[in-house]
Amino acid sequence: MRVQGFSLIECLVYILLLTILTSMTFTWVASVHKRLTCIGTACNQTTQLYAAHDALARDLACASKNKEQWKKITDSCCIWSTNNRDICWQLEDRKLVRLAGTYNATTQSWQKKVKNIVATGVKKIEFILIVNNGQIQVVTSQLDGTVNNKEYSTMRTVVPKNGLLI
Repeated sequence: MRVQGFSLIECLVYILLLTILTSMTFTWVASVHKRLTCIGTACNQTTQLYAAHDALARDLACASKNKEQWKKITDSCCIWSTNNRDICWQLEDRKLVRLAGTYNATTQSWQKKVKNIVATGVKKIEFILIVNNGQIQVVTSQLDGTVNNKEYSTMRTVVPKNGLLI
């Protein structure tokens, strides 16, 4: 008389097939998760770069048109005076930094300052000013960054409005 059920060999074959199928499923799920995580990280970094550039454009729009109120202008750093403090945007160790406080142009140092890291992963910042008769007409800023090992660039052109944001 034969007993109903599976033999030991049949059971081991089924377990082996189930293990292979489970391994393949987990490998696929892991690769999809990795891809989605990379896409999410790239979106966050891109959004951070755009938000940083928008904050920079807002500060530049509030700056004075009078070139004498701009204390330092280089390709990668701009410092200007507002009514009650000085504002600086510059690049430090691949971080976009905003400084606010009191800047002494003679000694080229800050007496008081508040330093904020606005964005990371920024490779280059560049300022281009168009000046006519001592008045700044247009400020163009460009941020170059790296997002998931791909080069990325944003550019904004702003007209200073003597402290008014319109």
